[in-house]
Amino acid sequence: MEQQLTTETQTEDEKLEFKPNADICQQLIDRYSASAAPQHRHLVATAAAMRSILTSESLPLIPSAYFAAAISSLESATLDSTEVSALLTFLSIVLAVVPPKEIAESKATEAVGVLVGLLRKEEVLGVASFKCVVKCLGALLVGFCDLEDWDSVKLGFETLLRFSVDKRPKVIDLCVTENVNLIYNAMLNYVGLFIEMPLECIIHAYEVRRCAQECLEKVFKSFQCSTLIRSASKLIDSLFQKYIPFAVTSSTMTIDGLNVETSTKPEHLEVLHMLNVLKLTIPYLSAKVSSRVLSELCKLMTSEISLLTRHIFKCIEAFYETSIVEVNILEMEDIIVSLASYVSLRERNPMDTVMSAAFLLKSALVKLHSGEARSSWLKNVPVVFGALAGLLTSEGNTSSQASCILKELISQLTAENLSFEDRSPESEEASAIKFTCAIFDNALSSYDGIPNEHILAVISHLFLKLGKWTFVNWMHVVSFIFFVFLRATKISFIVSFKLFI
Repeated sequence: MEQQLTTETQTEDEKLEFKPNADICQQLIDRYSASAAPQHRHLVATAAAMRSILTSESLPLIPSAYFAAAISSLESATLDSTEVSALLTFLSIVLAVVPPKEIAESKATEAVGVLVGLLRKEEVLGVASFKCVVKCLGALLVGFCDLEDWDSVKLGFETLLRFSVDKRPKVIDLCVTENVNLIYNAMLNYVGLFIEMPLECIIHAYEVRRCAQECLEKVFKSFQCSTLIRSASKLIDSLFQKYIPFAVTSSTMTIDGLNVETSTKPEHLEVLHMLNVLKLTIPYLSAKVSSRVLSELCKLMTSEISLLTRHIFKCIEAFYETSIVEVNILEMEDIIVSLASYVSLRERNPMDTVMSAAFLLKSALVKLHSGEARSSWLKNVPVVFGALAGLLTSEGNTSSQASCILKELISQLTAENLSFEDRSPESEEASAIKFTCAIFDNALSSYDGIPNEHILAVISHLFLKLGKWTFVNWMHVVSFIFFVFLRATKISFIVSFKLFI
């Protein structure tokens, strides 16, 4: 295996120490010539060789010239793995200090082709080299390729996307040949997914994949041309559709708690990686693809924890928080129903995922309210409140968080959108509030003693918002609360009663 060159993984602060206006070769010699580490010696030797090439051709010792020399050398068919690794590390350092526009767009595109071709030479690349190539591809695409020409960036973008979901099987084989025979139970994102795989392989594969995902996000974010956005979106959607059959299977693999070992196929792992890619790229997808992806995610949601649950929740959160695409009302209602079902089965699902679903329910209802989808909002108020009310009796800070969410949603029930004076008792507004009051009525009725402070706080907030309407239609609750006053002095409720009695 290759000598892994650690300079390409140094911190950003260290990278900034390389000055673009000074000879990069001399800077590397000054920094590493005293080091006994083999990787540093190879790096210094490579830098000196690049400087020798430039000097022999009377070329300036500037970053763009070093870049050209390194790319030309990488095209050689006689390099071994150590030489390739040193050249790639040198190239990544040089690219970081090349000034904007110093590399012609055509040369940058050619360099992308060279690097992608290098990735096919598995026998001369180790994990550090793979990661280095990925970083260089990202830097070339964002900084120097023509971002208005899809043909200029297509190959590089496709490669980054492929490595964003890749398990890196060939790198794993290299590690196995080095007799790394550790068995590592990898639980991915707290889901009971266990993989028999050498620990070193898992870590290295993760590093390459994470680097590719970060670069892919930066490249997609840099696209401003609508043609590139559509083309890149179609590419991501096409890959996502490929994994849909495996995603459907994964979504049916329920997990009882967090510690149940679940065997799975490699494709199920790639589905999780694909969902990670979606989470990062959702803000930049075209409207058409974004809508289609959200629709597919809705179909994958289940009422019990599965291998995909956390990833799907994160993708939906990305839609709510960053996507410029308006979510279809029917899709929003489907999401609300699925999330409410998940929260209602809180005893069978991990509480962290239940709270994630609760916050997504709040976001969904807020979106309906802000989007002026009045009828849909009123229709879903009881659904959301019914699911969240059950959390008020939970232990720990779950009930406190649920109380805060409910009070925030109750704040949307203003006099402007809930005016009953001129409306029929059977109006949408009246029905929504009637069902909402019934939910908390049932919650109070389930108590043998004094309700906890969280449900009392929510009911108090509801009283304050709805005023005399609740007094007229909720007399038994008023009587119950009065009884609670006699047993426990709740000043906040006394204030509430004074406001509308």
